[in-house]
Amino acid sequence: MIIHRRINEGIYIIGEIGLNHEGDPKKACDLVDAAKAAHFDAVKLQLRSPETFLKVFEAGSRDLGSEIVDHYIRKTFLPLETYRDIFLYAESRGIDCFFSAWDLKAADFAMEVQPNVLKVASADLNNYILMRRVRDYCPFLLVSTGMSTTRDIRDSAKFMERNSFSYAFLHCHSAYPSPPHHINLSFIDELLKICGGRIVGYSSHDVGLHISLAALGKGARIFEKHITLDKQGFGNDNAVSIEPPEMVEYSKSLREAFSALGKVEESCIRTLGPGEKSNRISLGKSVIANTAIPSGKKISEDLIDFYPSGEGLSPKQLEKLKSYKTIRSIQAGQMLSEQDFVAAAELSVVTCPQNCGIPLRYRDFNKLRQIIDTNYDEIHLSAGDLGFGCFESLNTGSVKGVGFHAPDIYEDNLIFDPLSTDEEIAKRSADGFKRVCQHIEAFLESTLRSIERVNVVTSFSSYSEHGHDSIKKRYDGIANFIHHMHRDYPFVRILPQTLPALAWYLGGQRYVNTFAHPKEIFDFCELYNSIDLCLDISHLAMSCEFYGLDFISSFEELKNYVIHFHLSSAEGVDDEGLPLYESNLATKELLISILDSCKSENKTAIVEPWHGHLNNGIGFVQDIKFLNSL
Repeated sequence: MIIHRRINEGIYIIGEIGLNHEGDPKKACDLVDAAKAAHFDAVKLQLRSPETFLKVFEAGSRDLGSEIVDHYIRKTFLPLETYRDIFLYAESRGIDCFFSAWDLKAADFAMEVQPNVLKVASADLNNYILMRRVRDYCPFLLVSTGMSTTRDIRDSAKFMERNSFSYAFLHCHSAYPSPPHHINLSFIDELLKICGGRIVGYSSHDVGLHISLAALGKGARIFEKHITLDKQGFGNDNAVSIEPPEMVEYSKSLREAFSALGKVEESCIRTLGPGEKSNRISLGKSVIANTAIPSGKKISEDLIDFYPSGEGLSPKQLEKLKSYKTIRSIQAGQMLSEQDFVAAAELSVVTCPQNCGIPLRYRDFNKLRQIIDTNYDEIHLSAGDLGFGCFESLNTGSVKGVGFHAPDIYEDNLIFDPLSTDEEIAKRSADGFKRVCQHIEAFLESTLRSIERVNVVTSFSSYSEHGHDSIKKRYDGIANFIHHMHRDYPFVRILPQTLPALAWYLGGQRYVNTFAHPKEIFDFCELYNSIDLCLDISHLAMSCEFYGLDFISSFEELKNYVIHFHLSSAEGVDDEGLPLYESNLATKELLISILDSCKSENKTAIVEPWHGHLNNGIGFVQDIKFLNSL
C-alpha cells in the first residue's frame, strides 16, 4: 500500500529509530520488530552521506554544540547501502519504512529506495533546494517545524503549494527532552490554518505519553516518537525515547483516545524555546561549497551541499542571492555567506568599557577582535581544543587581559563533574581538567609569556534529571579539588561559576545541584574566602526566579566575593543569554555598579549574549554599545 495514502487514514504512528541503532544494523532491525509488535504504522531512519557528514574539521573549528553533534553522528554512522537492507527488512515484516535525508546525496539514495514519502527534518523546513531535488520522485513530504518561526512555516507552505507537493506539517519542539511549558500545543491550530486544513501531526521529543495524547486532542493525526531498546544507550536520543513496553502503551493509548476527541482550542504564535535556540545553530543548515567556486560565478545546485550549522548562509537565504554572482573565490568545504555575493558595509570598531570584553573561540578570535576593541578576552574551550599548537595563529599583540572558560562537556558527552559518586566520571572529569591546565600552560608559554596567572571559569555542575538533591557536603570536595589544582598548576585561578537551577546540557533540561542556590553559594564563599567567584547575572536571575528569591538582594550578598562577571539578561527559569539592551531598569542599575567595580576594583567582565559571535559579532556589538550608553 502507498504510504502517503495511509497517512491520511485515521491516525498514523511512526517510530523514529534515528541514530538509536548506535551503528549496529541488527539493532536497527530489532527496533523494526519492536515497532511492528507495538502496532506502529511505520519506522523512520536518518540518512547522511559520507561525503558531507564525515568530513574532518580541525579541532575547535566548530561551534561547541555542533562539535558534540558531529561526534554523535560519527560514532553511530552507517553506510547508505546498509539502510537499503534495513528498509527491505521492514518491508518483509509488513511495516512502512521511510527516511529523512540530511543532504542531497542522501536524498538521491532515499528516492532510489522509496519514492512515496520523505521526511523533511526541522533543520530543512526552508531547504527548498532539497525539496526540489525530490519533487519528481516523491509525491508526499512530512515536514517537522521545530526551531522555526511562524513566518518560516508559512513560507515553506507557500513553496510547497506553488510546487504542487502533497505534505503534512508535524508540530515539533526541537529540544531533547522538550519541557512541557515550551511545547505550545495550541500552535497546532495555527498549523491547520497555515496548511489550509491539511492533516497535521506531532513529532514528540517530550518524556512520556501524555503530551502526545494532548496533541491528539488538539487535532494532530500523525505521531512520531523516538524508539529505543535501551534508554541508557549512547547519545542524546535514547533518553527521550520509549522502550518496547512503552511503545505498546503509546500506540494503544493513542488509538483508544482517537475515538474520544474533544473540541480544539484557539491558536497562538509559535515561539522558539531556549533549547531550540541552541539547536537552531547546531542543527540548522548552512550552504557549503562541494567544490571550488571561482569569483564571478552564479551558484547552481550541483556546486553546493549542506552542513548542520546555522552559522553560515541558510538555503532560504541562498534563494534570494542565487541570481547574484560571487564577488570572491570560495574553497571546497567552505560555508557560504552573504558577503560572498554582496560587498559588506564597513564595520566601525566598537570599544569595550574598562576591563570588559567578550567570549571567544580560537576560530573567531582574530576576526572578532578586528571589530571589537576589548580590554579582556575570555577564551571558551571545547574538548576538541585541548591539543597543543591550535592557538599559534592568534593575533595576540593587542591583548590587554585574557582568561579561559573550561569545557562543560568533554569527550563522549561527559558533563564535567569531578566529585561524581561514579568513580569513572570523577576520574575522567579530573583528567580532563588537568588537560585544560596543561593547554593553558602551553598557551601562555607560546603566546602570552608576560601573563603570570589567568582566570579559568569552571562549571561545577553536579546535576540530576528529576530534581535537586541535598549535596552541600560536596562543596567541601569542590574546594579541595580547586586547592589541589592551584597547588599543581599555580598559573591558573579557578573561578566557580554561578549556575541556573535548571540548565541545558546536551539539548536537555537538567537540575543543577551546586552553585545554583544563592544561600549555598554565599556559605561556600564565607567558608572558603580564598576562592574567588565568577557571577553570571543571567544564571543568578533564573535561579532567583526558580527559588522565589529577590535577584538584587542576592546579587548584593554575593558581589564582594566576585572578581569576574558574565553579563547577559534572562527570562523565567530557563531562558538565558538574552541581550543586555532588553534588560529591565533594575538590571541596568546593577550593570552600572558592575562597570564601576571593573574600573575602581580592577574586576573583569564579559558580555555574553547567546550566539553573540554570529553575523560578525553583531550581538556583542549591540550589547557593548548599550553598556557604553550607561
